[in-house]
Order: sequence, then structure tokens, then C-alpha cells
Amino acid sequence: MRNRFDTLKFAIPAEAVRGIKEAAFNQKTDCDLETGQVRTWLKAKPSALPIGFAELTNERNHPDWTLSLSAKTLGDSYLQGIGLENIEEALSGIGQILDLNLYKALDSNPQVYRADTSSNISLTAIGTQSQSQIMEALNMAKRNPKFKTQVFNRAKNIGITFKGSQEEKNYIKAYDKFLDLNCRKNQDFLKSLHHPSRMLEQSKTICRIESEHTTFRSFRNRFKTEPRLLDILDSKAKVNHDFLAKVIGTEGQLKLFDEILQSKQAKQSPKQFIRELGLREFAKSCDYNIQQIEEAFRLLYPVRQDFHYNWNGARKEGKAYGGVKVEFQAIIEANQGTKPNHHQPFQTESNLIVQNIMQALAA
Repeated sequence: MRNRFDTLKFAIPAEAVRGIKEAAFNQKTDCDLETGQVRTWLKAKPSALPIGFAELTNERNHPDWTLSLSAKTLGDSYLQGIGLENIEEALSGIGQILDLNLYKALDSNPQVYRADTSSNISLTAIGTQSQSQIMEALNMAKRNPKFKTQVFNRAKNIGITFKGSQEEKNYIKAYDKFLDLNCRKNQDFLKSLHHPSRMLEQSKTICRIESEHTTFRSFRNRFKTEPRLLDILDSKAKVNHDFLAKVIGTEGQLKLFDEILQSKQAKQSPKQFIRELGLREFAKSCDYNIQQIEEAFRLLYPVRQDFHYNWNGARKEGKAYGGVKVEFQAIIEANQGTKPNHHQPFQTESNLIVQNIMQALAA
């Protein structure tokens, strides 16, 4: 399956431009004081750009134009994103200010400067109707230290962004599309639609995944092709899947997170959980051998009274209190399978959410 795109920025060859609506443009000039070189360029006025178009510029010293657009140029078909089959429709609106030979522009297979891939994943397929739960699961799944995490959990913005700290600094994000469409910045877009209510209802049922790509190396590595418009649109590389897999790794959620969630479900306090985790790791380091554990405690507590108090505990009315021996015996018994161990790893809901997202992106 080919990728879908939320944003594209690419070159428009000069020979594909037959003219412009001059009232829609500003002419700008600057001068390099060091070299004396004067640069003059045309830039479309923001107020003149049709909805969905973000930039249209031309340098007089460079014949080609630069065009930036989003899938909002598709109007009521916005959520499906830009693809190879509707790129002509997405570009048609620019004709209001630019006399463009569309076929000549596309046939030139122009250079791409930015491409944001988008995926809509059904909340039903993910296994939860809670956008906040999705972001929490992705946050816990993150493994790669080269990506910085930013989480949003507000009334008007629920999402998570993983941004690379490498040279490219590209990002991948997941977010609640319904809340995003209801932001003030999208009000004019919604007003331009024939069926805005239908789009809003559709957006309630999905989680949106988007990733940004801005360098020639990222295009070649992620799309497996050169950064040319038709080649990028035709690529079948699983870009969002591979990008997210790079962020979260392939091992799945750490066992520790499974255990934390279980301890919370059992209403265990953080101190209790940390103490029990420490005892289990101590037992593991002694190969779950009670004699070795006892010898280790004797080394830790060389004074006889201290050892007996911490190992056997204080006695009151014939019962021991405070000693760890009984706890170690329970841990050893559970590890040997003679008693169910409630801390054995299991498929947590958050882990399943991430797996479902990855399966959907791989489809």
C-alpha cells in the first residue's frame, strides 16, 4: 500500500508556470552587504493563498518555484490524505493565483523538500476508545534515547511527539484528530467544507499518526527512492511503521511496566512495590537458593542479633514479624511454579495497544 501525505513541499519548474495573478503576490528584495548580491523574489500573500496552501515563492535568480500544501486542499476528502491518485486534485486550487500547466509540472517529477506521511488508525482496531490511553501506551513503549518525548494531555490537545535529536531532527507523532480539527486554526477550513459535521464524526473514530521527512537522506532511507514527487508518492515503503519501530524498538514493552501496572491494580503502594522488586532481584542473584540468600544476609549483617532480627524478624506471641525469610520463601516457591506468581509478565492493555498500532501501520 502506498503512503498518504498530510504535507508536501516541492519545486515547480519555471516552464510549467504560464503566469501569475500579480495582486496575490508581494515582491521582496534583500542585499548581502558582504558580497553586494541583490536577491529579488516573489511570495504569495498569505491572505491570497487558497485554503490548504502554505507557501508559494519564486526567486528571480532561480527560475523554479517552491510550493507547500497540505491535504486540506482536498476539502471534504482531507482525512484520506494526498496520494498518487489525487495529487492533481490537491494541486488544482492553486490555479486561483497561479496559471500552472499541471501536467508539465507533474511530468517533470520535481524535487521534494518535505513530506509528512499520515496514517488514520481506527480506535476499534487499536482496542481502546481512549486517546489518552493510546498516548500513555506509546510513551511507555519508547526505547530509543535519540528521540525526545513530548506528551500533551489537555482538554483541547491530546497527543505525543517523538522528535529526533540527531542532525535531521524529524519527528513522528500520534494525536487526537477530532480535537485538532476543532482548534481555532482550523475553523476557516471547516467552514469551507460541504459536510464538516461528517468529517468531525469520522475524526472521532481514529488516532492520527504523522511523521516528518525533510532531508535527502531521510527520503532515500525511509521511502527507498530518490526525493522526487512521483517517486515518493509511488513508494510502498511502510514509512510510519518503520519510523515508529525505530522509536519504540522491537522488544515490546519492558516487563517492569507490566509489573507496575499490576501493582497499581492490586492497590500496592510504590514503596511496597519497590521493596518487593528488590527482594525478587536479590533472590534471582542467589539463583533462588534459600541457603545462599541466608548466607548473603549473614554477610550483610555480621552481628548475630541484627541478622536474626532482619532475617527471622521479631517474635510476638510465637509469631515472627518483620523478617524477610518468609518473603524469600514465597518468591522461591513462585519461581519454581508451585504457586502462581502474580508478577509473572502478561499481556498488558498498554502493550496490546502498541502492538495493534504497529500491526495497523504494517498492513
